Amino acid sequence: MESVLDPTAEANPTDAGAEFPIVVGEIAREQSQIVCRSCDGRQTILSSFAGRHARIGDEVFVPRMVDAVAAAEAYIRKPQLRREDVYQAAVSYAALPKLDQRGEVCVSIEVKNPQLGIKRIHVPCTGVVPWAETNG
Repeated sequence: MESVLDPTAEANPTDAGAEFPIVVGEIAREQSQIVCRSCDGRQTILSSFAGRHARIGDEVFVPRMVDAVAAAEAYIRKPQLRREDVYQAAVSYAALPKLDQRGEVCVSIEVKNPQLGIKRIHVPCTGVVPWAETNG
């Protein structure tokens, strides 16, 4: 599997309330948001955090929206790079760290109100900055 949102997987974002992916053809900054436009005229708005990772040719999944606000949940698939996808979502909680099958310490994080089919992610503790270090 090349990315979390494998088109053949059971949890396909197009089945979970997401638009078909927008293949980024143009990127524009508008105020504090990033607008990604496809060649077929569709567009989506990303937060500046997620948007700064978007590149021409990336596939962007966001929940179906009715207004012009940045998506709280966004998945950017990078077909030209392996294991470089970007996912932004609100978190409801993170479990205590524990060892995974490879013997690495990981944290299981539950996504708050998932709309793209991703309910939980597992993050290696090397990728998590302790709260006390950033807020102490």
